[in-house]
Amino acid sequence: MIARVARHPVVVLLAIAVAVACGAAFRAFSLAIEPLGDFYVGLLKMCVIPMLFSIVALSIMRLMVSENARRHTVAVLWVFPLLLAATAGVATLFGVVTHGGGAPTPAALASLGVAVFSAEKPIEVELNGPPP
Repeated sequence: MIARVARHPVVVLLAIAVAVACGAAFRAFSLAIEPLGDFYVGLLKMCVIPMLFSIVALSIMRLMVSENARRHTVAVLWVFPLLLAATAGVATLFGVVTHGGGAPTPAALASLGVAVFSAEKPIEVELNGPPP
């Protein structure tokens, strides 16, 4: 019963929200235990990547020995390029509409040059540091 409640999406999202709030409220403590979190994420990556590779390989193997292999393979060979083309089309449309990658105006270049060359320290943004 408790395990089923703990896995409910609302409970998981609430736990994430509480964790973020506690991290913001107790900043010094959260920075002190940051190496433990980095270690945990590293261990998680070390376990998850081989597992994902094995799952994908086994799924492909099972697909190839099933009686519907031809139908599924043809569907994958059609769906993947179509979704790839659709994604490229949306990205291109977004770039055209928002003028992404266009040349900056002289005023923007001048203000950027002033900001870069007058800075006493290298310009960087830290997500967990004090606001600039």
